[in-house]
Amino acid sequence: MKKWLSRVYDNFYRLFHWEYWSPWAIYLPLTPIWLYHSFRVGRLFFFEKANPGLPFGGMAMTPKSLIYGKLPKDCIPSTLLVNPEDNVLNSRRTSGLSFPLIVKPNHGLKGLGVEVINDEQGLVRYRQKYNLPFLIQALIPYSNEVGIFYCRIPGAEKGTITGVVKKQFLHVVGDGRSTLSGLIDAGYRTRSQREKIKGLWQERWNEIIEKGKTLTLLPVGSHTRGATFTDYSSVLTPALLSKIDEIARQIEGFYYGRFDILYADETQLQQGEGFKIIELNGAMSEPTHMYDPSNSLWIAWKEIARHWRLMADIAMANQNVPCKKTGLAEGFKLMRQNWKLEKGLKRH
Repeated sequence: MKKWLSRVYDNFYRLFHWEYWSPWAIYLPLTPIWLYHSFRVGRLFFFEKANPGLPFGGMAMTPKSLIYGKLPKDCIPSTLLVNPEDNVLNSRRTSGLSFPLIVKPNHGLKGLGVEVINDEQGLVRYRQKYNLPFLIQALIPYSNEVGIFYCRIPGAEKGTITGVVKKQFLHVVGDGRSTLSGLIDAGYRTRSQREKIKGLWQERWNEIIEKGKTLTLLPVGSHTRGATFTDYSSVLTPALLSKIDEIARQIEGFYYGRFDILYADETQLQQGEGFKIIELNGAMSEPTHMYDPSNSLWIAWKEIARHWRLMADIAMANQNVPCKKTGLAEGFKLMRQNWKLEKGLKRH
């Protein structure tokens, strides 16, 4: 009975909290807006012209290794690409990367498949579990993460930042009475990630967590992994904009997307210092500040429409820039591959 009531509650919770809805439910009503911009630019996949330097504009199946190769080396963690035929242990030892490490699929999305690995056995298990090309990265010793959405109209003196989102990793706070399992079951956000958490926290599952102690359960700033997104645009300063603009201009053919950043503290971030870029997403980027729990679905739709308009404006300005025009069949094939990849990663 208790489990049945919990399922009923969870279904009602999702129904009245749009941030947990399927992307189809959020984006499908906006199809006429997409088609309007496609007509303006003269191609269905108009986003290709927004980022002509990225394959398919960065919309689907863009290798992360290619993106990291375009970013300034001092702005990213040390990164190693491991292919299925490579000896992962020898590759790691030769690279000089030391544990703990971050590993992630080379073709990935929504934080799926991102894990912290503490030893060689864990690295071997990861290879066996996914059997895909993946990246090994140095673990950045910063605990704060933001997503910064950047746009620049070609020819403009400088770009703009349209929003900043702060990502609070999935966590629980002890009350001195409840076990870790009990704390997880007490909230929908943690309960929805229960099986994933249990696999990582099995040894402490029945431990009573002391009052006031915070445990970060999944150290991944992804909405699909339970992270809470809040609008943090108030952190934006001219110095931070200037630094992001400087970095973005070094990426050939990039005008639209989101930088995901780990940083030391707010003061340094506002000065454009003390941070590392852990991801750069192209045309597939969402304005994730829209997922702030205080926002309505209407506000989210307005943000999506605003960013699609900006993307189309950039594409219009890039009309004379050489760029591959992906055919319908090829484009939808890439989309399907992306969808299948997401489904496969979720199974793990």
